[in-house]
Amino acid sequence: MKHFALILARSGSKSIRDKNIFPINGLPLIAYCLKVLDCCHFLDDIWVSTDDQRIADVSQSISPRVKINYRSQSSSQDKCSSIDSVKDFLVSTQEFGVIYLIQCTSPCLKINYIKQAYDLINSGSWDSVFSVTKSHHLRWSVNCDQSVSPLNFNPQQRPRRQDWPGDLIESGHFYVAKTKLILEKNLLQSESKSTIVEIPNCMSLELDELWQIPFIELMIKLHYEDPQTIK
Repeated sequence: MKHFALILARSGSKSIRDKNIFPINGLPLIAYCLKVLDCCHFLDDIWVSTDDQRIADVSQSISPRVKINYRSQSSSQDKCSSIDSVKDFLVSTQEFGVIYLIQCTSPCLKINYIKQAYDLINSGSWDSVFSVTKSHHLRWSVNCDQSVSPLNFNPQQRPRRQDWPGDLIESGHFYVAKTKLILEKNLLQSESKSTIVEIPNCMSLELDELWQIPFIELMIKLHYEDPQTIK
């Protein structure tokens, strides 16, 4: 079965202009994930799907393994969901097997996390694997009358952090799925045959807003390992 990575990298980000190639510690944002993928020799192909020639050029300058899929206008709109963009990619390229959807807005990625996902999906027990991180936040929801209700704890028995394993939340680094699941059920995550790869919280900040840039840069300085320079 073929295993291939895909980064969706359209132009036109509203929160940060040219976010996918925005310089972070001197490198385009997309470079951090591409450097890792370039060293994942268990992956057959690396794809970047974009509507911007600059993103295509930057991506191929980072890794000679990168193939470019030029996105259709319909799949490059703000309203287009990730699942629709992935389906558009699969139909246009006729790539089938296992897809590794990598989000470059979560740049603190390591080969061993992707390899864990590869081993899990290759075991035959799972149709999808995705990255998560732990959260120990106590969550509330607002009711119709503006009162609030606890979501994940009992106020009469407030858990101490050390006594509570926490909640699992999607970290955003990657979603790995068999393409059959996507094309036949319109899902990236199987409702019954999904499992996870846990990534430390200190590596799980996603870049969405300008104020996050210095924190993303610090996270990368502290926790990112460039696999192309590790001997």
